Amino acid sequence: MATTSYPWRILDLTHSEDDAPWVEQLLLSRGHEGWEVHQEMPQVKWRLYFPLEGPGHQDKLLSLKEALQEVGSEVTEAGEIRDEDWAENWKEFYHPFPVGSRFVIAPSWEEPPADMAQGREVIKLDPGSAFGTGYHESTRLCLQLMETMAEEDGWGREALLDYGTGSGILGIGALHLGCPHVVCSDRDPIAVSVAQVNLRENGYSDDVFKVLEQNTPEGEYEFVVANLTADILAQLSIPLASACKRHLVLGGIVDKRAQKVVDAYTEQGATMLKRLQENDWVAFYFRFDR
Repeated sequence: MATTSYPWRILDLTHSEDDAPWVEQLLLSRGHEGWEVHQEMPQVKWRLYFPLEGPGHQDKLLSLKEALQEVGSEVTEAGEIRDEDWAENWKEFYHPFPVGSRFVIAPSWEEPPADMAQGREVIKLDPGSAFGTGYHESTRLCLQLMETMAEEDGWGREALLDYGTGSGILGIGALHLGCPHVVCSDRDPIAVSVAQVNLRENGYSDDVFKVLEQNTPEGEYEFVVANLTADILAQLSIPLASACKRHLVLGGIVDKRAQKVVDAYTEQGATMLKRLQENDWVAFYFRFDR
């Protein structure tokens, strides 16, 4: 399992239902997808596990707490937890589940039921400390749009870039759908390490994927996917449009900020082909007619 020897700080977050989408977007933008929902009414109460690892983790923790308070979440520290206990907590909550019409997401320690897996591609993951377990709406929406993308000409011949790969889940999904080669990139070295492990645990060898540490997308690809946040996607519209020759899937977008993304990529010459929404989250499929 992709874990470290460092403990985890337990953070209890309390906020209103109206503030929940903004708190969620903030957590995602900083690479956190793994929290427990303890209460939804009348106040929202979540429990987050923050990894105490790597240089500057205390500064990152302080920055996260300040940012959470700015978007309306009261943060209380509730002690620390060992890697083994954190992993066991994940095992309690993380079980196989279907996504779209083509996928089943399953933790590596649990096989999906035969009737659930029948006719579907099984993506096996360990949560690790990188974004992308498949439980979040944004990941599921991207995978569903990739099913549409896989019907396009060139899918079985051209490479795909998964920018901001996190756990590598979208890159793995692309390979399962018949993409011949994927490049997974992320600026977080932990995500790079986790993605490499997950790609190999899904049976893929280094000749069909690369995992790179990059701050901005590089190269040109027929197919590009990026599951980030609305603000980051808008900021990256020029480099992502330059990297994408034709087909682009974008996720991680709060509905209230979706138009900002549409405007940014339309300005770069993209046409929006499809929009999917689940709860407050939106994903888009764009095409460039070069």
